[in-house]
Amino acid sequence: MALLIGMFATPEPLAARDEPLGMASSPHFLYSAVETESASIGARDNPVVVEAYIDGVGRVYDYNIVSGPSDACTRSQLENVLLFSVFEPARSFGQPVRGLAVLAFTGVSVRA
Repeated sequence: MALLIGMFATPEPLAARDEPLGMASSPHFLYSAVETESASIGARDNPVVVEAYIDGVGRVYDYNIVSGPSDACTRSQLENVLLFSVFEPARSFGQPVRGLAVLAFTGVSVRA
């Protein structure tokens, strides 16, 4: 029986169907559905730097203010912008995964 299987079985070609290890990517900002007009996040001399945690769908699920003002007004404006922002998710071996995006807001006008 083993002889018959060995005679007619064809080996799988050596073409791997995965991506090289260097093909991991980080999230990329695509767009935000927030209109920019009245209030501003960060100032020219005091920008707000944020770590945004992006899920596998491309939405922000958490954030952390790294530097800049962190008062209630700034947090509210950031949450408004991040809630309506869409990212291309990070990828590992071609599959979407969670990732980290670092964003800097310098005098960005945001409608509150």
